[in-house]
Amino acid sequence: MLKKFIYLAAILNSIFEQWGKSATPNWNISGELCSGVAVDTTEIQTLNPGIKCDCSYENRTLCHITGLMDVVGTIPDELWNLTFLNELVLRNNNISGSIPE
Repeated sequence: MLKKFIYLAAILNSIFEQWGKSATPNWNISGELCSGVAVDTTEIQTLNPGIKCDCSYENRTLCHITGLMDVVGTIPDELWNLTFLNELVLRNNNISGSIPE
């Protein structure tokens, strides 16, 4: 499980770096990525950590990143490694370039 956490953290860091984003103060990036406001269903923008997670897997012991919020810039290839992603919020974006195959 730790290897998967490190892998997902590396993917997110790469994606966020390419988008020029950083985590909000409300988001626990020093521990479990899918914690705090990342698992909250609120739509309040000031509480938006950049990701949303679903932690209902394996008796609530496994979380998957299911949403990326406020996407800007190009869509990086690393995005396709988030296999449970089902929401990609593109509002207020300035996306450029082609969609990766």
